[in-house]
Amino acid sequence: MSPSFEEFYHEVARDYGSMWDFKFRGRSLEIITPHSTISDKFVSVFLTERGQEIIVSDGGYLYLGEYIENEDVQQNKCYNQTVTHLEDYYKVQRVLDRHEKVIFYLKTQRRDLVSSLVHDMASFITGVVNAQQITLESDREVETRQRFAKKAGSFLIDVFPARMVKFHQPLRVGDRINFSAGIWRESKVNLIQFVTGSTPYHFANSMAKATMNFLAVGGSALAPSVNHKVSFIDTSASGYRTNGNPSYASLLNGASEVLAWEERARIVEMVEAPLE
Repeated sequence: MSPSFEEFYHEVARDYGSMWDFKFRGRSLEIITPHSTISDKFVSVFLTERGQEIIVSDGGYLYLGEYIENEDVQQNKCYNQTVTHLEDYYKVQRVLDRHEKVIFYLKTQRRDLVSSLVHDMASFITGVVNAQQITLESDREVETRQRFAKKAGSFLIDVFPARMVKFHQPLRVGDRINFSAGIWRESKVNLIQFVTGSTPYHFANSMAKATMNFLAVGGSALAPSVNHKVSFIDTSASGYRTNGNPSYASLLNGASEVLAWEERARIVEMVEAPLE
């Protein structure tokens, strides 16, 4: 390897070092680190002296929601387990200040360990913030799917009072492939898939799942009984984009009849049309 390749190391070290900054905060020193979170924030740690001890803390920023929109994820079991694991791993402690604010901290009497504690505290904060972001996104996705399922399900029940509407219609008995709903008319079934998502990524996944489910109908025992295959598109979802995911949309259009939520009334004429 060329000796000049070592220059990359020096360039990286120099560039990384230039990303650090600091501010005086009363009797504390805020160190702004190059550690960044998936909420696009740089992590700060705070140094304070208490007698013979040097305290390295998050400054209460996690409690105050400085790194992420102030939303409540405290009741999420997965999030709390992640935080507990991170506290154990980095040996982080917590305390309430006189304003009942939670402070996460590490401490030492050895000056030579401060750099290590700054690294550990910054890594801890990054892990907690990322866990918050992932939890919030997961919760939003669940809420989005449940909201649309409830709205679309209520609509189907209202417009088909004389038909059997079966939610979570399986492709086969005991099969893991389930459709959002099956509307039965005599021996014929109309398969409905709800398509939604809290982000473009989740919306694309919903379209892909719907496409695969409909493609799986071919060759199945249920296939001769299928009258229509219909995708209900949640156009009010945050992940919906009129000009996004053209490839997924094209595949879904090829596998099913696609109805935007505003066109949902068309399902009645489709289901109630004379059977062939």
